[in-house]
Amino acid sequence: MNKTNHLIQKVFITFGLILILASCSTIFMGLLGMFSLDLFAIGFSSGIRILASVAITGCLAGAMGYWIQEYL
Repeated sequence: MNKTNHLIQKVFITFGLILILASCSTIFMGLLGMFSLDLFAIGFSSGIRILASVAITGCLAGAMGYWIQEYL
């Protein structure tokens, strides 16, 4: 694996983990009542659904990073 692939892999994995940690901690704080999850509501979609979508995006970014490690 060359340096460029290693850097891209590291960026994807780090970005994915940051998204997962940020959204999960925000959901947890919202469920504890520190603030309202309605702040993240868009249209008819609830705030917790939006935050869960961000966490799923983080999972996909991390998976892409590990795919780069394994197959390129």
